[in-house]
Amino acid sequence: MYRFHVFAYCLLLSVYAGAASGQDKQNGGLPSWLQTGVELRGRMEGYTGLDYVSGREDLYYFHRIRAHALIKPLPWMKFMVMAQHSLAPGRRAPVPANAGGGLDLYQAYAEFAGTGESRWGAQIGRQEFTFTGERMIGRSNWNNTGRSFDAARFYHQNARTRIEWFASTQVTANQDSFNRFTTATQLHGMYITSKAVLPKSTVESYLVFKINPRELSETGRTGRTAHYTAGVHLEGKLPQRWDYIVETALQAGTLAREQHRAWMGSYTIGYTTGSDPAAPRLLAAYTRASGDGNYGDGKRGTFDQMYPTNHQYYGLADRVTTRNMQDVMAAVILKPAKQLSVRPEYHSVWLANRQDAYYDFGGRPVVRNPRATSSHLLRELDVMLTWETTRNLQILGVVGHIFPGGFLKQSTPGAGGNVFYLQWRYSL
Repeated sequence: MYRFHVFAYCLLLSVYAGAASGQDKQNGGLPSWLQTGVELRGRMEGYTGLDYVSGREDLYYFHRIRAHALIKPLPWMKFMVMAQHSLAPGRRAPVPANAGGGLDLYQAYAEFAGTGESRWGAQIGRQEFTFTGERMIGRSNWNNTGRSFDAARFYHQNARTRIEWFASTQVTANQDSFNRFTTATQLHGMYITSKAVLPKSTVESYLVFKINPRELSETGRTGRTAHYTAGVHLEGKLPQRWDYIVETALQAGTLAREQHRAWMGSYTIGYTTGSDPAAPRLLAAYTRASGDGNYGDGKRGTFDQMYPTNHQYYGLADRVTTRNMQDVMAAVILKPAKQLSVRPEYHSVWLANRQDAYYDFGGRPVVRNPRATSSHLLRELDVMLTWETTRNLQILGVVGHIFPGGFLKQSTPGAGGNVFYLQWRYSL
């Protein structure tokens, strides 16, 4: 296994070295039709109070390397290839696929687009999705393997509007071989992004259709999921250095052959205290995602968070997702130095409905206790430090503490916990 890891690293580094060896010696850079890059990232993670049990701890290290080449032989044509190798030494077995995926092809797509201000385009192949802040569809970059999709995307855009249609399947991680194309879970939809609707704002509206041929229902049956998510995302500036983000979505269809009706809403307000780039910034947010009020009746009211990037939304300990929850957040962003940012952040989380389960950041039910008298799940206090040491090297540190609420105290051993991250990222 060790020799395989060494081989994989050497292979990815040689991709970059080989590209660099073809540089145009006269101008000292790569040919104009070629761009390459390498990103190396490592992160130490430590936890106490796992599963809300005193004394249950874990400590491990994630490491990931990505190397890419972007080839643009013609103004209207480009090709992207990105290889990735990820591993998780010290992680308790079995290592999940999103922690250590080995060597794989993370992206490989072709894009064809016009060159005018108003143009049509198509992007076909393995690629990342980053829609509407990634609350429901994102690349999940915090995970060691990330997330990509095998997709065909077609779009039309001009200076103020972009309309996009896509048909896709999520790439399923396979630790034993290269990730292959599969049609198991499909995601199709349309996104419209406009800067012409509201002043100093971007408005995104979307309709997404999700198909999963085999999903477990609340009554224990396995069936086909097919539901629509319709939503709108607004983000913009307000007078006097205020800004806002609003997103709300409705879902309807079937989930494992059961009727599915659900919704979510998220509302964020921000304030920058001065015009100086180092001025402190204040943030507050409220998010609610519906739960199921009558478990076992064959009707689902739990919001399906689909394929989110949760890490930046509901606490850095990654205990909560956009399912059966209410979250209140307050944060301040401080810049004591030009290359240093400090962000203290507080969360208080409740279940939207005690009859439904508490779901973890992967969308899996963790605890179901309809007899609980409290819906308060937890409080979390985090401090995140980001240090841009050089143009190429970034250091990220996080410490946090979980304070279990009434629901967890009644439904689990109820122990508090700590989280610790120390991450470095170097890119060329």
